[in-house]
Amino acid sequence: MRFVPFVFLAFVAGEIATFIMVGQRIGVLATLGLLFLSFVAGFGLIRSTGLAMGEVLGRRPANAEEAAKQATATTFRMLAGLLLITPGFLTDAAAGLLLIPAVQAFLRKKVSGPFVNMRGEWPVGARRPGPIIEGEAVEIEGEITHSQEGPKT
Repeated sequence: MRFVPFVFLAFVAGEIATFIMVGQRIGVLATLGLLFLSFVAGFGLIRSTGLAMGEVLGRRPANAEEAAKQATATTFRMLAGLLLITPGFLTDAAAGLLLIPAVQAFLRKKVSGPFVNMRGEWPVGARRPGPIIEGEAVEIEGEITHSQEGPKT
């Protein structure tokens, strides 16, 4: 955790250096045009992902693994859209990587590995969220009425 500020600083320095190199190579207006195009692409990606998310939520996945794939693919697309909106060429490259299915699969395994495997089971030795109490629920039809008297002391 103590290296995070240094990594962030190196990333920002890399973005600035990339801006300068691209600006020198193709010119300021062309560089600004590329940034504008990446913003529009990111906005479009977020919008299309948001619209598709409703469709995905409406379908019932075949199993837990399919549900995990759909959820992570949607999350990675949203994150890629946010990275495209952020000005910078390194963030655009990271967004492009997030859209590759093989990279998504790799990251899915890295992120979900310590928590839950793809079948939705807790890993061996992991602390479960609490005891399982089996029971039966009975639905009672009728109206719930409240007493007019108030609580008795």
